[in-house]
Amino acid sequence: MNQSQVIAFATDFGLVDPCVGVCEGVMVSIAPDAKVVHLNHNISPQNLNEAIFNLFVSYKYFPDKTVFCFVIDPGVGSSRKAIALEFSANGKTQYLVAPDNGIATPLLNHEQVLRVISLDNPSFHLPNASTTFHGRDIFSPAAAQLAKGTDIAELGTLLPKDELVKLELPQPNFKEGLWQAQIIHMDHFGNLVTNLPSQNLEKPLASWTALAQDKVLSPVYPNFASVEIGETVVYTGSSGFIEIGVRNANARALLNLNLSDTVIFAKHSKL
Repeated sequence: MNQSQVIAFATDFGLVDPCVGVCEGVMVSIAPDAKVVHLNHNISPQNLNEAIFNLFVSYKYFPDKTVFCFVIDPGVGSSRKAIALEFSANGKTQYLVAPDNGIATPLLNHEQVLRVISLDNPSFHLPNASTTFHGRDIFSPAAAQLAKGTDIAELGTLLPKDELVKLELPQPNFKEGLWQAQIIHMDHFGNLVTNLPSQNLEKPLASWTALAQDKVLSPVYPNFASVEIGETVVYTGSSGFIEIGVRNANARALLNLNLSDTVIFAKHSKL
């Protein structure tokens, strides 16, 4: 069997409680050679769109056979399915273990899904699985089994991929020469990520200006160093989306912008 050594683990558990550590303990008990990469445990509670963004900007950078274990699970204990998904991306085969609540949306939209399994084989759950902590009792064991080379089909029942929950994500809109985008993510530094890919903007990027709340924010610059410290800067972020920042400061706090707020991008000639 081909073995994976990497489990990329993301949750909304935070790091105040022992939940993350307990899940890792389960993983390494089953797959002691696995390397658990803690991708993000500060996803906002129950925020599926944020979970989707974290998965979308991450999976391309991990090696073949990586298992992504994403536990953002507001429906834990309900009739929602627990799933494992095998997919092909950039010539690599990878896996996602997650609740079937829309987290798999970016893979369903952008990658070839090979197999989907409902994690309904109790032989691969912890004994006496709880109704409130499937991260420990179902998802961590499944991720560890995949990491040590267990075939995905052993974990449960095959599902048609078109039965999976798929969320409708906000898309940028182009009308009358203007792009209307939304803020979809706010990072640790307070930078604001929009849902507008930079490739959507006609070149040169510097011919576009961002506006929000009836205020002109900034032209689109190459990088932070294009403006002085404390000035607003709009730029292409590392994920390929247009972002809004304030050099060496917190754009979220200073600009009073939040998730789902609208940002307009206009050519200078239209201002």
